[in-house]
Amino acid sequence: MKNNSSISRVLQSINLSLLGFTCLGYIIFIKSFAEIHLDLPFISVPLFIGEIIFLISGGLSLGIFLRSNAKFNLWWGIFLAYILFLGIKAVSGYQHWGGLACRHTALLYYPVYSVIAFLSFRKGYFDRFVNASILILILFLYYSLRFKLYFVVTLFAIAVIAIIRLKSRKAKIVSVLALLILTPYLELFSQSRMMLISNAASLLFFSVSFFRVLPWGRKLKATLVLVFLMFFGAFLLKTADRTGVKSVLNFKKITEKYEFYRQKVDPHKSDFIPEKLPHVTIYNPEPQPFASEKKFSLVHPENVNNFQRMAFFIQDKIMKDTKTKEEKRIDAIFSSPSKSDNQTNISKPNARNDNAPSQETNDAPFTQTTELISSRPKREAPPIADSDKPKTEFMKPLQEVSIKETLKRDEIKKDELSVVPSQQIDAAISKQPPEAGSLQEKINKTPSIKKGE
Repeated sequence: MKNNSSISRVLQSINLSLLGFTCLGYIIFIKSFAEIHLDLPFISVPLFIGEIIFLISGGLSLGIFLRSNAKFNLWWGIFLAYILFLGIKAVSGYQHWGGLACRHTALLYYPVYSVIAFLSFRKGYFDRFVNASILILILFLYYSLRFKLYFVVTLFAIAVIAIIRLKSRKAKIVSVLALLILTPYLELFSQSRMMLISNAASLLFFSVSFFRVLPWGRKLKATLVLVFLMFFGAFLLKTADRTGVKSVLNFKKITEKYEFYRQKVDPHKSDFIPEKLPHVTIYNPEPQPFASEKKFSLVHPENVNNFQRMAFFIQDKIMKDTKTKEEKRIDAIFSSPSKSDNQTNISKPNARNDNAPSQETNDAPFTQTTELISSRPKREAPPIADSDKPKTEFMKPLQEVSIKETLKRDEIKKDELSVVPSQQIDAAISKQPPEAGSLQEKINKTPSIKKGE
């Protein structure tokens, strides 16, 4: 806000510095900063640092407005009515609901910080030194990852503004490259559902706004916007939690859940009595980000650089996809073994591992076990006598281990499965199920399949 008064400029500088250091405290120290508070005797809830800064900066902003040449118009009247509404609702709510009403009111008075920032903004405050300091600080935070990661988009937007304000072209190029390399892209959508929506909406807004100011034709800008949206959607689908995305987009379920809880709460509003709980603390103690660490390190001990994080992410995706494909293949083998020649292709008599047991010593027990298991409705076999249980520690009794777990523990290797001809499996499946008594006897007589036999 423009102001020619020297006192107003001083108030604006104080307010901007106060807001900047407050935001930095929230970003770096997280809860250990947010939980700083004062206990006042006339209210039952503490006055947290956010409310303290709000009152101080609000008073400074009021002084800036009174010292300015701004006229009281309709918009300022709406803003004043909004503040009065919040005050009345907070006081009346506190009388009926206690301190919980104050916490709910915070959702409505925290946006007033945007008006405070508007009144306090002064272009001359952000000189070359302040601008470079902000940019270097953001790049350092991106490198160390020592901050609350859902501020990634906020810091990125501030860094872009700081780069645009740089006068040197070389400094702009170096800063852009450093920002693109150090930005933790995987953290954009690996957050809660609230932050997922916020980050997606913010990125779309900044992207569309950026393309609008480009001095190009409409067709070219529209094409670039569509290409960007395609890459943006693909990146969102690959990195975000799909369950969280589906729950956010399921408006019907959200409405039903809201109606369900509303019907539970409304009948008890009239007879609600707050319960006094002894020995209640404001918050649980938890480790601070790095303020309490004696040995300071540039890199957070729980995090690594962006390239390693990206490599871990890709490796984890590949492992999950491979695991899913392997489980589906195993399900296909044991759910429909009669079609194994066409679907699973497990019958390869010539494919043999050098370390695998010979076919003469291994075909018979495996064929008998396959016959007995496949002849039952369920894949779990009856209990085995103690004398026939495997003696090795890496195997469990047959009734406790499914076929999947057996394959995963390498007790029946995939190379050993390939030794068994498909004709033997089909012959075993085609046989009629034996009687219950004879089945138990056959299982008790079946030799245990041990590793290395």
